Amino acid sequence: GERAVAERQERREAYTAWAAAADAAGKLASLRQEGERAVAERLARREAFAARATEVSDLAWEAMRARLARYKEDWGNADAPLGPDVDGDLGRWCKVQRQLRDAGRLATARVDALD
Repeated sequence: GERAVAERQERREAYTAWAAAADAAGKLASLRQEGERAVAERLARREAFAARATEVSDLAWEAMRARLARYKEDWGNADAPLGPDVDGDLGRWCKVQRQLRDAGRLATARVDALD
């Protein structure tokens, strides 16, 4: 209740005093710059990770598309079974791709590659 409010107010006042002293000493600007650099570095790492993840995802997708092409050559259609047999994971992958396409969430390049 009141005690917590008073403690928050004390912390706020202490921070305000610290920030004023740091600003007067010219340190606040350098701290801001350091923080901005750290944020920029963190964002760059995230973007690099996302790019690697996308690349891995693209490779996995292409591998499944190639399996589907082989299946179509062997069986004359692209209706891979969903059961627990060897091509079951291919059938499940096809089902997901169809669902994504029907929902408009499959990239145009992938739709074209599957057609």
